[in-house]
Amino acid sequence: MALCDVNNIEVSKMDIIMYSHWVETKFIGLKNGILDQSANVLSMNNQLMLMDCLTNEYQMIDKGADFKDFEVIVVYSGISKNLMGTDFNNRVEEVRVAGWLLLELAGQPLLALEDVKLRNIPIEIYNKYKDQLPDRFRKRAAHFYTEQERVLQGAEAYANGDIDTFGQLMFESGNSSFYQHETGIPEMKLTFDILQETDGVYGARPSGAGFRGAVIGLIDPSKKEAIKANIDAVYPEKFPAIKDVYEVNFCKTDDGARFVNVEDYR
Repeated sequence: MALCDVNNIEVSKMDIIMYSHWVETKFIGLKNGILDQSANVLSMNNQLMLMDCLTNEYQMIDKGADFKDFEVIVVYSGISKNLMGTDFNNRVEEVRVAGWLLLELAGQPLLALEDVKLRNIPIEIYNKYKDQLPDRFRKRAAHFYTEQERVLQGAEAYANGDIDTFGQLMFESGNSSFYQHETGIPEMKLTFDILQETDGVYGARPSGAGFRGAVIGLIDPSKKEAIKANIDAVYPEKFPAIKDVYEVNFCKTDDGARFVNVEDYR
């Protein structure tokens, strides 16, 4: 965005998203989608973005009037590494293999592996043949299909002002990410477990792929000091090598990437 601005290049928000995706897939080599970039660029304060990553269509959902006051907790694990050095791309391939196997079991025409998308395979086929999948691939498919359901349920809960249901869906998503998609590292799993057991945390999950970075959650602002104390009492002792690196931060929601006046934030 900054490069475009200083060079007087006019681009749409979707252009920025797709250029960013090109860099990550063609230059860096990640096998990822456009959800992260879209969240960075399209997000609006107090609204939930619901995106169909197959068509790039999206809608902004207003927060329900009864949604309780909350802040966002961001617990940085202290672990930062290039996703190319993780199993991230392997997980993408495993999801494709799961889809390919479902097509075979269902007697459907087989596609090239890179063209297989679980999104194009009805959940009825998964439910019928899931028990015939090898365990690894059954788990990957289970994460995909249940996550699809959680997204729609979460959008409904947000629109209805139901933060408790929304938060519970976040917890379920986190558990599925760790134990069905089998991403994550011990540091982030510990943080997630602490947040699940801490009063005042509505919901939490890894912020991205789960192989490094942060766990995020929605919390009751009146209890944030106690929440931080719970983490500080356990995390440094468990992982002393990064006790001076990990961070617990709180913030509010805001609009996505944009140009701002620095003076307004001092």
